[in-house]
Amino acid sequence: MKRLLLLATTMMTLALAPACGGKSDSGGKAGGGKAANAAQKRADKVWFENCQTCHGPEGKGDGAAARNLNPKPRSFGDAAWQKKVTDAQIKRVIVKGGESIGLSKSMPPTPTLATDKGALEALVAKIRGYGKK
Repeated sequence: MKRLLLLATTMMTLALAPACGGKSDSGGKAGGGKAANAAQKRADKVWFENCQTCHGPEGKGDGAAARNLNPKPRSFGDAAWQKKVTDAQIKRVIVKGGESIGLSKSMPPTPTLATDKGALEALVAKIRGYGKK
């Protein structure tokens, strides 16, 4: 119940929050600029507020809520998983939840990202990045 409340609160916050602006810097992604930086900031906020609770700050599946979940959250550093999963599958799980592709119903959907392609792409890149560490 607490997780659902947190998810609902986060979704409301994201829906009401103005787009993050800011100046482009040379540390941005290729083809970056303001839009890419804003999308990255939105993705980081979603990660911090939603994902790391279960997946942990480093994507190892060891977040604070992980100990109460069965099955345990995915470790994004798993090389075998990184090779077999597609970006489209990752996006679907993020937007529609784990149950949408036969995974755990404990992985809630984040439907607000269905219309925020920049933040969704940035989250996928973050998840892929954990496989390179």
